[in-house]
Amino acid sequence: MDAEFWHMGGFAFYVWGAYGAAVAVFAWNLVMPRLRRRALRRALSESTTPPARAHAHGLPEPQP
Repeated sequence: MDAEFWHMGGFAFYVWGAYGAAVAVFAWNLVMPRLRRRALRRALSESTTPPARAHAHGLPEPQP
């Protein structure tokens, strides 16, 4: 490609920086919800087992 395209008329730092910032925000918006969902699922699976489910699996029901 032509060097003038990459140089952007002297504004390459700002133009490519804006593209980089946009890509970083898009990546953040893709990754963070997945990480939060994974952490929430892990926390919920580690929490106490509900009584109905515990009884179905042959576990003793928790005492109040």
